[in-house]
Amino acid sequence: MGTRNRAERRSEGHAAGRLRTILLLGALASPMQAQQGFFGQQWASRVYSPSGKTIASAAPDGTADIAFRIDLSDTVRKVLPTLYGNNLAAWAKRIQDGSNLSVWEHPYTLRHLRNAGITYLRLPGGAWANSWFWDKDASHWPLKSSLTSMQIYDDGLAAWSMTFEEMLRTCDSVGAKPQPIVNMGLARLIDEPNPVQKAASYAAGWVRHAKSLGRNIEVWEVGNEDYGRWMVNWEVDGDTIDGVKYGTAFNVFADSMKAADPRIKVGAVLYPDFKDAPSATEVPHWTEDVIATTKDRADFYIVHEYFTWNSADINLVTFDEVLAGRDKIARQKSDLDSLILALAGKEIPVAMTEFNMRAGQKNTTLVSTLFFAEALAEFAQAGYGLVNAWNINNGKSTDDHGMLARMDWDPVPGKKAAEVTASQAEESTPHPHFFSYYYYGKYFGDAMVRSTGGDDGTHLYASTFSNGVLGIVLVNEGPNARRVELDLEGAAAQGAMRWHTVTGDSLGTRSIVINGQGAPTGKVYGPRDYEDIPAYARDLDSNSQSILFEAPKYSASFLAVPLAGSAPVGVEGRVGSPSGGDLRIANGRIGFALPQQAPVTLTLHDLRGGLVGKRDLGILPAGEHSVSFGQLATSSSRGIQLLRLEAGKVQTTKLLLDGLNARP
Repeated sequence: MGTRNRAERRSEGHAAGRLRTILLLGALASPMQAQQGFFGQQWASRVYSPSGKTIASAAPDGTADIAFRIDLSDTVRKVLPTLYGNNLAAWAKRIQDGSNLSVWEHPYTLRHLRNAGITYLRLPGGAWANSWFWDKDASHWPLKSSLTSMQIYDDGLAAWSMTFEEMLRTCDSVGAKPQPIVNMGLARLIDEPNPVQKAASYAAGWVRHAKSLGRNIEVWEVGNEDYGRWMVNWEVDGDTIDGVKYGTAFNVFADSMKAADPRIKVGAVLYPDFKDAPSATEVPHWTEDVIATTKDRADFYIVHEYFTWNSADINLVTFDEVLAGRDKIARQKSDLDSLILALAGKEIPVAMTEFNMRAGQKNTTLVSTLFFAEALAEFAQAGYGLVNAWNINNGKSTDDHGMLARMDWDPVPGKKAAEVTASQAEESTPHPHFFSYYYYGKYFGDAMVRSTGGDDGTHLYASTFSNGVLGIVLVNEGPNARRVELDLEGAAAQGAMRWHTVTGDSLGTRSIVINGQGAPTGKVYGPRDYEDIPAYARDLDSNSQSILFEAPKYSASFLAVPLAGSAPVGVEGRVGSPSGGDLRIANGRIGFALPQQAPVTLTLHDLRGGLVGKRDLGILPAGEHSVSFGQLATSSSRGIQLLRLEAGKVQTTKLLLDGLNARP
C-alpha cells in the first residue's frame, strides 16, 4: 500500500462527512445531468444522406413481441461530434504488413479510420503519458530510478515510436483533432528542487510548441490514471500519490499551460466509481480530494472505465457482465455530477477519455458490436462532453482493445493462445466494434429524443437529423429474433425506411454478418467492402405512427425513418414549434411552415442581386420544416443579405443583417 502521509490521513478524517452530504443531496434531488460545458460549442447539425443501393424488405408477419415509444417532441440531449474520439498510441507507428508504411500514410488503415468518423485522437496513449517526452529528450534533468529503470521509458524515446509531429500527421490524415496528455509523472520524478514547477514548465513548453506549429489544440489532459498502482508516479521512494498531491500539482500545471496559451482547456483525472475507492484505486478519497483541490482550475474532469474485471482470468467475464456495463454509464455520470456540484459549487463537464470492454478474447467478438452500440448512446444521453475509445490498434492478438487488428501474433505470457491467425485477418482489418462507429456515422443524428419501453435484452436509442429524419439504434442481445413495434409521438413517418443490421450466430462469434454479407471465405470479422453493402428498405404507409420491425437475434440494427415534416424537437440550435407559415431565423437555422405540399427552393442574395447560395429541397409535405443556414451559405456570406423562400408559386423574403451568423 505504500507509506501513508498526513494529507491522506487528513482526507480520511473529513471525506466521510463529505460523502454523507453528497448522498443526502442525491436522495433529496432529482437525478442531475450537468451540461456538456464548453464541449457543447462543437455541436453541429447533421443531415441524413441515404445510401445509393437498397434491397427491398417486406414488413414482418404477426404481432409485436415488444414495443418502444419514441417521443419526437421531447429532446433529451444534443449529440456532439466529440462522442466519436479514440486513442492514438505512440507505439502504433508502423503498419505490420510488410509495406513499411506508417499509420498516417497507409491507405487501407486510413480508409477505415476515416470511415469510423473519429473526431479526436488522444495521444501519446495511456500509461505512456506519464513517462513520455514530447520532444523525445529526457536529458533536461536528472530523473529518479523508478522511471529510468522502466522499459516504457526507453520505448518512448525509441525511433520506432511516434514523435509528436508524426502523431499530428496521423490526426490530419484521419481528420481528427489532437488531444495531448502532458507528463504528470515528471512532477514526482525530476531529481532536483522544485520538480512540480519544472514539470509544469515542460508541459507549458509543449503547449507553446504546438502553438508555434500553427495548431489550435484546445483540449489538454494532465496525467493518466495517476490514482493507480500501475502508474510510474504512483509510488516514488516510498511516497505514494494522493488526490491532494495530484490536485496541488495540477493547479501549477494548469496555470503554466494557460500562461502559454490562455485559449486551452485543461482536464484533471478522477476515478468514476469514487464510492468504491480505495479498494479499486489504492488511494482513498481520490476523486473528492481532486475536485476540492482543483475546482478553481480544472476546465473539465477525466474518467476511464472498462466495466468488468476478473482477477483469476479475464476470459471468465461473461457476456451478461459485459452487457450490464451499459447501466454503469448514466449512474456514474449522475454520481459525479452530484459530487462535483457539492464540492465545487458549480457544474464542470466530464470527459470519458478511455473506455472499452474488458473481457479477454471476447473483446473481438460480436458482443463488442452490441456493447459499443449501446455504450455510445448511453454516453451521449448521460451528457459526457468528450468520449474516447481505447484504442485504434492495441496488438494483443485476440485479447485486443483495438478498433483495427494489429498483426501481433506472438504468444502473450500468461494468456491463452490467439484464436485468430494471420491468414484470417489482414493488418488493420476492422474489429467487430468498428461497425458500431461506422453505422453511427450514418444513422445517428444530432439530437437524442426520448424513447421508452423494451426489456432487459432489447434496447433502443432514438435521435433526429436536421432534415427531418429519425435515426434509431436497436440492439437485441438475445438468442431469438424480436418483432418490435415502434410507436411515434409528435410526428409521423412517411417514405422509405432504410437500415443496416450487424449480426451473427452467437455473441462469441467472429463471423460478423451485415445485411446478409460476411467476411471472405477463410477470413474472420466482417465484410471487407462494407461500404458497398446495400441498405434494406421498406416503403411505409403515409403518415405512419406505428412501425413493425424484426430485430434478428444477437444484432445491432441502425435505422433511418423519414418523417412527414420536421418534428418540433426543442433543442438549442433548432427551430421550435410551428408558427404559421412565416420565414424564421433562429440559432443558425431556417424555419418555415408549409400549408400544403410544395416544391421548395431557398436562395441567398447580396444587395446587388448576386446569388450567394442556393438549395433545392425538393417536394416537401405540409407542416413545419427546418434546415441549417450553413448548408445554404458560403464563407463569403457576411454583411446584409436577402433570404428568399420559394414554395410553389409563393415567395417569402427576409432581410438578414449579418448573413453567415443568420441574424435577422
